[in-house]
Amino acid sequence: MQIFLGVILGLVVVTILSISGHHYWLIRQQRRQQQFLDQRLIQALTKWQTKYPFIAFASLKSAVPVSIWHRDVLLFEYTVQIKAPHTLPLTAAELTALLNEILKLPAPVHVTECWQLKQTFHFDVAYLANQATIRYMHDMGRIKTADQLVAAQTAPVKTSSSPTESAQSAQSKKSAAKPTTK
Repeated sequence: MQIFLGVILGLVVVTILSISGHHYWLIRQQRRQQQFLDQRLIQALTKWQTKYPFIAFASLKSAVPVSIWHRDVLLFEYTVQIKAPHTLPLTAAELTALLNEILKLPAPVHVTECWQLKQTFHFDVAYLANQATIRYMHDMGRIKTADQLVAAQTAPVKTSSSPTESAQSAQSKKSAAKPTTK
């Protein structure tokens, strides 16, 4: 009986250690990829200094936006300061194309969203270097499609504002439904 309990206890300890070790290994890999992307981004953005002199490139910072995603997802939020009164009129698609053009990384990047809040420009970058990040992007695409379908189904129906418009609308429907003979 004692041998059985010892084996069970040993298996529990080994399981806990392996799960913890894997978790910390994933965190280390994610931070390593974040530092790699940060360095490449800083090098590449210095080329934009003449085109966008109002961006304080030295203020570039990155963070993992939420800790609820799996640790293997390479998604990072970047912020950079914009000198007043300027704004940075870039869309996520434009920024994705620019970053892929100048970074020349082993795997592509995708800017999932970008916005400016006061004098800080935010952009989220997914580095598609592993399957977990690719699956994350696929899932986000499915969510976006579902959101669009729900929005289309719940869009308010335009109602006519007067009885005359209602009568005209009904008359046009009737005339469109009648077959024409010549």
